[in-house]
Amino acid sequence: MLREDEGKVMKIRCMNCMKEYDSSAGCCPVCGFVRGTPPKEICHLYPEVVLAERYIVGTVVAYGGFGILYRAWDMKLQVMVAVKEYFPSNYVNRNPGEKEIFIYTSRKQGEFQDGLKGFLDEARNTAKFSSHPNIVNVYDYFQENGTAYMVMEYMDGITLKQYTKQQGGKLSWQQAVEILTSICDDLQVVHEAGILHRDISPDNIMLCKDGTIKLFDFGAARFSDVDHEVTRTIILKIGFAPPEQYRAKSRQGAWTDIYALGATLYRTITGILPDESVNRQESLLKNKKDTLVHPKALVPEIPDYLDIAICRAMAIQPELRFKNTVQLKDALLNRKQYVELEKELDKRKKRRKLGIGLVTAAAAAGIAGCIFYYQSRQNQTMLKGAGVTVWVPVKEGEDVSKQQALMDSMLEEFRLDYPEVSIDVSCMEEAAYEDRLAETARTGEGFPTLYESTRIAVAEDRKADLSEVLELVDSDEYYGLDRKYLGETKVEQIPLGMHMAVVYVNTQMTAVDDGTQNDMAAFLNGECRMAVADSGDYTQVQAGLPGIYTVVPLPKEQIIACYDRMWSVDSKAKSLDQEAAKRILYYFLGETTQDVLYLQNEGALPVNKNEFETYLEINQELSFLKEQLDAGAILNVMEVSEYQARMDSCYTELLVDDQAMAEIEEQLDGGEE
Repeated sequence: MLREDEGKVMKIRCMNCMKEYDSSAGCCPVCGFVRGTPPKEICHLYPEVVLAERYIVGTVVAYGGFGILYRAWDMKLQVMVAVKEYFPSNYVNRNPGEKEIFIYTSRKQGEFQDGLKGFLDEARNTAKFSSHPNIVNVYDYFQENGTAYMVMEYMDGITLKQYTKQQGGKLSWQQAVEILTSICDDLQVVHEAGILHRDISPDNIMLCKDGTIKLFDFGAARFSDVDHEVTRTIILKIGFAPPEQYRAKSRQGAWTDIYALGATLYRTITGILPDESVNRQESLLKNKKDTLVHPKALVPEIPDYLDIAICRAMAIQPELRFKNTVQLKDALLNRKQYVELEKELDKRKKRRKLGIGLVTAAAAAGIAGCIFYYQSRQNQTMLKGAGVTVWVPVKEGEDVSKQQALMDSMLEEFRLDYPEVSIDVSCMEEAAYEDRLAETARTGEGFPTLYESTRIAVAEDRKADLSEVLELVDSDEYYGLDRKYLGETKVEQIPLGMHMAVVYVNTQMTAVDDGTQNDMAAFLNGECRMAVADSGDYTQVQAGLPGIYTVVPLPKEQIIACYDRMWSVDSKAKSLDQEAAKRILYYFLGETTQDVLYLQNEGALPVNKNEFETYLEINQELSFLKEQLDAGAILNVMEVSEYQARMDSCYTELLVDDQAMAEIEEQLDGGEE
């Protein structure tokens, strides 16, 4: 662009490198670009076109089927930027030298608008994380010329794909791990906001000249739907996408991006593109064999822990992958040991057998008797012909349909393993739930096979003994699944989770709450210094008092802990139906379901120890809860009103207990240090 009056030597800004030079020069002395050179593709914007009365378009950096990336100059901030234009070449075009685009046919209008919305969603999604050092900054986005534009920081560097090619096709495992772990923390922030990238690969990771490593191109990003399946546009890169991404309707979550991170690391270290995930899945189904060659078999010098971490990240089954990038990073840096994928798979398969196998009939038995026995045992093992009705109460103010979707997600794994079982789930408002149970118990018709029995006083004679469920699980891997809590002779309820009380403190207040009530709302409004509340309120406190709160444990003698979501099985249901209901409870205690229920959807705590540790990795300020449980904190069965009353009473006792308050103040002082 010209900067001075005509007749004088003028300054021109090069539309390629964005440096200034004298107009007397025939071309840019820095990069050799000649002013007025048209773009290589006639449908691209010509250099020196101005967008939004602010951005001067320069040469094209890259283009593909859905967009064009230009260098540009921000006249307001006087910096070089990158401008991405939504330009789906299958639908649109533009005349040479013009700005406006046109759509080939009106039949493509709907597809174009859907893509335009997705493009703007990408801009909004990425802009949310512009403060994070390893995610590309988005400064602006707008609509113009019949399409849309996104203004981003100009990243001066090369992609991981280009760099790997320069280095001979692969990198040392140490360098590859350093690059991939650098974006794990920031991607965790993206995931916690409910957004998935869905297109992580070596060509979407930029190695900048200033030493930073940036994740970019959120064009395939979508909000995650971990609680149910949704229909999505299929956008993927072969070799880097997990099986669930090949389906328009699937349940996707952080594990989807984790697969792509593992595949990117695999490609970067070995120099070989991983086998396509759907091919691996088909081989597993047909031949019981995964076609993925372990990275260590290709690069023997990589350590065993890294080989395990990459294969776990790239597991075909989502539940076998790492739950989040915190776990992945710990595994890649050998901070935490994980078992080999094959051993973990075998371990889970053995658990699912539930100790029930086919028994060979005695030789003396008649042939007819053997066949009958075999078939009956086979039906029992596969639960063929079983039917389970499940009733679920929905708390006041919660969405019934959302609870229904949550239950479907919890039952997904069971349904895959036991397709012969008929399951009918009914979610209903909590106010009507107990009345319906009482009515069906009285009439003897329609009583559910499996039902949530927390705080339910009716139908005490319809609770089957669930001792065998406790026998199926390893009690060392769970909190609170112990007969001393649940029943020495008969176990009528199985808990899925637990609640624990903590002390929240406003660090900006110094006055003691003498004479005030235990009021969480007042605490969140900054009206009182302290509150005794459930650990599940942690997220609410984080959002309400960012940076000015802390959380400390209750004194050991005042620990309050209780179960969450107690379930029972109808003792009067058919024996095969009862068996199916008990196995469903067993699945509900598994890592996959505990993750869905408590890490992704609930405020309570999982009883599964592995999932509990994952919960604490995400919510590290609550790590003292594990110490309390390991020290033998006693779990109780109590109503919500009783639980709240216990916390209120504890709050009152704390205010008059000088020693207890001194302990809390000591912990606060330690935290400040």
